[in-house]
Amino acid sequence: MAGLKVLFDAEGKPLELHARVGEGGEATVRHVAGRDGVLAKVYKDQDDLAEHARKVVALVAMATPGLEKVAAWPKQLVVDDSGQAVGFLMEHLKGWTPLYNVYQTRSRLRQVPHGDWGFLVRVARNLAAAVSAVHRAGLVVGDLNESNVLVSGQAMVKLIDVDSFQVEVDGETLACPVGKAEYLAPELQGRDLDLHRRSPSHDVFALAVLVFQTLMLGRHPFAGRPCGLLEPSLEEALANHWYVYASERDVPLRPPPGMTVDWLPPAVRTLFERAFGPDVAARPTAKVWADVLKELESELTPCSPGHVYWKGLAACPWCRLERRSRTRLFGGQAEIAVVTVCSGDVALADLKEAVDRCATLPVPLEHQLPNGALTLVVTASPDDENTKRKRIRYVVAPIISGMLSISILVWMFTGAFQQVRSVLTPMLIAFYMPVVTTRGIRIRKAAMEARRTRQEREDALARLKVLADRYMEASSVPNLPAKNKAYEELLAESKSADQKRQEIRDRYLNRYYWAEINRFLSKYSVLVADVKDLSVRRLNSLYESGIRSAADIVFSKLKDLPELSPADRDQLVAWRKSLSDQFWRASSLSLPKEMEDQAEQEFVQWAKETANKLDSAYRELKVLTNSMEETQRVLRPQIVEAYQLAADAERDYSIHKDAIILDRESIKNFFTYKGIQ
Repeated sequence: MAGLKVLFDAEGKPLELHARVGEGGEATVRHVAGRDGVLAKVYKDQDDLAEHARKVVALVAMATPGLEKVAAWPKQLVVDDSGQAVGFLMEHLKGWTPLYNVYQTRSRLRQVPHGDWGFLVRVARNLAAAVSAVHRAGLVVGDLNESNVLVSGQAMVKLIDVDSFQVEVDGETLACPVGKAEYLAPELQGRDLDLHRRSPSHDVFALAVLVFQTLMLGRHPFAGRPCGLLEPSLEEALANHWYVYASERDVPLRPPPGMTVDWLPPAVRTLFERAFGPDVAARPTAKVWADVLKELESELTPCSPGHVYWKGLAACPWCRLERRSRTRLFGGQAEIAVVTVCSGDVALADLKEAVDRCATLPVPLEHQLPNGALTLVVTASPDDENTKRKRIRYVVAPIISGMLSISILVWMFTGAFQQVRSVLTPMLIAFYMPVVTTRGIRIRKAAMEARRTRQEREDALARLKVLADRYMEASSVPNLPAKNKAYEELLAESKSADQKRQEIRDRYLNRYYWAEINRFLSKYSVLVADVKDLSVRRLNSLYESGIRSAADIVFSKLKDLPELSPADRDQLVAWRKSLSDQFWRASSLSLPKEMEDQAEQEFVQWAKETANKLDSAYRELKVLTNSMEETQRVLRPQIVEAYQLAADAERDYSIHKDAIILDRESIKNFFTYKGIQ
């Protein structure tokens, strides 16, 4: 076409651009001659080409069947004759219409004449599924509005302007610097979007607005009638969370006449309250919206060929609105379809959810008793020391008294006082007998008290040991360390799901392109192998033994060559791999749909099995952990109580134990031990 530069696709094939399909501030979209269903988007501003190219290259590399189902994804770069990227090729969504033509009554009757309210519910559901798929890929839409969502006649939804998505490239955020004020989250109102990183939370706010408009025939959730004299702007209402239909907050706006959210089920109304309320963390995710709208779709009931409504209502609201407005709102029923997100993407998301759910398992690998449970440290009080001294006097005093009495009697019967012994003997007996008897009774009581406290001490220590043994036994689950290690390995494997998915696909690619890879590798003779530790002579020896090219470097052949060390084999394999990597980088290869589906199904099977194993291991360890913690919880206060009783018994015994030395039983045991009896 005259006036247009010569442009090429990523494979160097020239592109002939024809009629303009659309034009925006940054780029022009045109038809491509000879390529049905393909459009070229070419950027206008030469100064920003490098940044645009970085983002588009990243998006092309991220393409998956799941993302291509929900968005007009960039397929190839468009370059000029100098090799500079100036745009990209994308799918032409011929016959699709912007979302605003679907939720506005007049344009819907014209563009989708058979679209009823069930059609709108399906559109909203598919939109939520599309945004959810983008979020699962780690992207943020950023500029989500009614113009960059296209709808088919079967209620399918695709996002366009993908090159405006927010993308992470090498740790750098390539931002989305644009956005329509009527769809911006309150925290972004009036802000410089170039300086603010977008998040999925911002997307789901815009999603909630679009879902509301779709279900409410184009009404904006923040557009209403002022309660006072001043009429706030839509941007002001958004910034202040003035959701017109809020039921739990006072807002200075009233709903427009004739429109109500009462015809929506409570679950949907609750999601709108959460989405438009001041609590950012409470905003429903895109997946939550998709699930709730799916449930709403299952609860629709027909009224007439052109009306369906939520079955929880007493009557059809559309009949009433049409009678009041004297306007037809819907046509008949349309053929509709569901966005079927790639099963591999769903399985990957489910596995990642399982990883997040199971990543914080509190498995106690070491269990200790409460401090001091088996070691008693007893400190006697001053009163205890006084009691102990009294007990010692009870024991020592009779000994001293008895010895003194015996000494006096011996002296009397052998000394000068023999003549008065008849008088003194009765007096001494009368004096000492009560003393000896009283002291003997006290000794006996003290000994009994000592034996009692000793028995209590032994009983308390025995109970403490029994409880401690139960505590340690309950906390020592057989094979717990091994089970925990296996769980950690399974968790690590689950976290590498993206890598596993790519490995499976690479295996299918290698199988399908085996002949091409072999032809490529056969071009590289082993005589020129870039292997530093192998001399020319050894390379010649390899060549003569049948290892002639890189294609011959396979383990089955190398293992039969004794002259090669393991290190030599590793270097040869590394050389072959470097050449294989060159082949894949230089080629733009894809799998037939049948093999692509097989690879996806293999990954789905692996992901489901891994998620089930992870959940099972998590539940098993959680049960063990809960059982241990419950046993510890029950036994811990019992052990503390037993410890205190043992400490008290130890203290009592330490006070009374000295009284045992003159106990008859102790003396008997002493002489029996000495062999005297």
